[in-house]
Amino acid sequence: ELFATVLEVADPLLPRRSYAIRYGEKVERMLAERKGAIKDNNYGSARWQLLKQLETESDVLQSEIISTRYNIAEDIAARIAAKRSTGETFSDRIDHWALHPLWGGPLMLLVFGLMFYLTFAVSRPASEWLAQFFDIAGEMFEPWLISVSVPPLFADLVVGGVMKGVGAAVGFLPQMAMFFLFYTLIQDSGYMVRVVFLADRIMSALGMNGKTFLPLVLGCSCNVNGILASRILSSPYDRTVAILVSSYAPCPARLGVMVFLVSAFFVSSSATLVMLALLGISLALMVLVAYIVSWFIPREGESSFMMELPPYQKPTLGSLTSSAVWMTLNFVHRIRNVIIASSVVMWCLSNFPAGPFENTYIVHIGKAMEPIGNLMGLNWQLIVALLFGIAAKESVLSSLGIIYHAAQGSGNLADILIHNFSPLTAFTFLLVYMIYTPCVTTLVTMYQETRDWRIVVYGALGSVISAIVLGSLSFYLGRLFF
Repeated sequence: ELFATVLEVADPLLPRRSYAIRYGEKVERMLAERKGAIKDNNYGSARWQLLKQLETESDVLQSEIISTRYNIAEDIAARIAAKRSTGETFSDRIDHWALHPLWGGPLMLLVFGLMFYLTFAVSRPASEWLAQFFDIAGEMFEPWLISVSVPPLFADLVVGGVMKGVGAAVGFLPQMAMFFLFYTLIQDSGYMVRVVFLADRIMSALGMNGKTFLPLVLGCSCNVNGILASRILSSPYDRTVAILVSSYAPCPARLGVMVFLVSAFFVSSSATLVMLALLGISLALMVLVAYIVSWFIPREGESSFMMELPPYQKPTLGSLTSSAVWMTLNFVHRIRNVIIASSVVMWCLSNFPAGPFENTYIVHIGKAMEPIGNLMGLNWQLIVALLFGIAAKESVLSSLGIIYHAAQGSGNLADILIHNFSPLTAFTFLLVYMIYTPCVTTLVTMYQETRDWRIVVYGALGSVISAIVLGSLSFYLGRLFF
C-alpha cells in the first residue's frame, strides 16, 4: 500500500517525454505509402499494425525494425542507468580467437579433430570387449538351444541372425556414447553457437545466411529433424536448400558405422584424419548442392541472420553424463526394432534356399548388383549391405555381420572385415556409405515437407550419383597413388 501511495503522489510530478521512433528512410517511406490502409482499433494503433505487417514481409525490414528498437532501448537505459565498466570478459578473450576471421576455422577443426581422436582412443577397448562378448555368447548359446530340443534352423536364426546382427550393431555403441559425451560438452559450453556463427560466412558466400546452418546442425541428430527444422526459414529458396542439404548431414547412425569401421581399419591418429577428411567431403558436397540449387530456384530478396552469442559455460559432469546416456539410450530405442527386423530378413535371404551359400537369394541379389560395385572396388557383400542401409543406415553393420557369418562361420566382424578388405576399400565404402541415398524415413519426410516428388527424386538420385562418382574416384586415385 505504501508503494502504491508513493506512485500515486509522484506520478503527476514525473517529467513526460514521448519517443517518436523513426525506423529509417526505407521503413518510413513504406509506412507513408500505406498510411490510411488501416485505422486505429482495439488491436493497437494503425502505425503499430503496419509495422507488424512489414516485419512479416521481409527479413531485412524485420532486422531494421528490431535494430531500431534495440537502439532506442539502449538509449533509454543509458539515460537512467549507470553502467560500470568490467573490462574484457572471459568469453570475450576466448572469442578473440574462436571467432577470428583467420584462426577461427582452424581452431574449429582442431576442436572437432580432438573430439574424434578421444572418441576413437577411449571407446576402442570397450567396443572390442563387446564384440568378443557376443561371439562367446553365441558360441555357448546355440549348443544350449539345441540341447533343449530347439530346432537347429531356429537356433541358427536366433544366434546367426538376431544375435549376430544385434551384436554387430551394439559394437559401435561405445563410440556413439563417447561421441555424444563430447558433442554435449561442445554444445553445453557454448562453442556450438560459435560454430554456427563461423558457418554464416560460408552461407553468405552462397547467398544464404547462417540460419540455414541450423537445420544442418539438427540434421546431425537425425536427418528428419534437420528437414523439419527448415520450417524456420521463410524463403522458399532457403527451405529447399536446407531440405536437400540436410540429407547429406552425417546422422548418428551414419556416424556410428563410420566411427566403428574407421577405428577398425586405422589407428587413432590416422583415424582422426580419415574421419575429418570424410566430414570435410560431406561439407563440400553440402556447399556444392546449395550452389547447384541456386541455378534452378530464384532467390526472393535479401536475407539476414541475427543471433546472440551467450557467454561460455562450464558444463557439469552430471549434465554431461546424463545427456550422453539419454542420447545413447534414445538411439538404441530407435534402432532396436529396425536392427532385429533387418537381421531376420538378412538371415532368411542368406540361408534360403537350403544348400550351399552360393545358391542363396542374397548371393543372387548381390551378384546382380556387383557390376555397380566393381566401379568403386566394392564386392557384392558391401553393395548388399548398402542396399539394406536404405531402410535404416544402422542396419549396414548387422547385414555385414550376418552375410559373413553365413559364409565363413563365427568370428569377430571387425577382424573379418580387416582380413577381407584393404584400408582403401574401407575408405571408399565409408565415402559411398556417407553420401548415398537417405533412408526411407528421410525421403518420406522430404515429400511431406515439400509436396514435390521432383525434390525427393533429386535428393535420392543426386546422392546416389554423387556416391558412385566419388567412390570411383576414390578407388582409382587410391590405387594410382597408394
